[in-house]
Amino acid sequence: RSGLSSPRADRESSARRAQTSCARWCKKCLNWKPERCHHCSVCRRCVLKMDHHCVWVVNCVGGKNYKMFLLFLLYGFLTSLYTVCALMPYFLTTLQVHPESDPHSLSPFNAAMVFASGVLDIGFSFSLGGFIIMHLNLLLRNRTTIEMYEKKQSSPWVYDLGPYKNFQQVFGQRKRSWLIPKIFPEDDCTLNMACGLTDLVTEGLLDNDDNDDETV
Repeated sequence: RSGLSSPRADRESSARRAQTSCARWCKKCLNWKPERCHHCSVCRRCVLKMDHHCVWVVNCVGGKNYKMFLLFLLYGFLTSLYTVCALMPYFLTTLQVHPESDPHSLSPFNAAMVFASGVLDIGFSFSLGGFIIMHLNLLLRNRTTIEMYEKKQSSPWVYDLGPYKNFQQVFGQRKRSWLIPKIFPEDDCTLNMACGLTDLVTEGLLDNDDNDDETV
């Protein structure tokens, strides 16, 4: 037994031999991470196809929950837009000089509340709309927020499959499931490919790593 190296030493040795492969070695997790995978300093773990750490959902946004995040933005935007439309008749009365003659006139306190709510809802709608436009642009080009700010980028982008296939890679093959915040079993293969889990080198490294853990 004393002549055998530890699993950790084997992993570090394998990491040096596989520097040219698609998989990379995470020095913090001490484990393999596929291409497009990044370590989150907040969650303290590696995230597949990491996009960013979102403080609003208190979680990382990556390949496995990117669809849910985009639908969260979409439904939040539609809700804010509905609220703006519902408040608009009352909001306009708060801007009038003599609102007493208006059928939607309010008391001073209610007028102040409607004005504040209207301003916040309009600002929130514009903010969510901007996020949706940005992420839709990234989605159709098969990029993440991290990759957008990376200095070294290949041209043409190696992961770009075309707008429609890029969209299907996140939202699934069936159109009727696009607006449902759920990953369906038939989309697992495509999703794993997007997260870099179908690379043969990565699969071999991850399998060997699991076998090392079982023998400890």
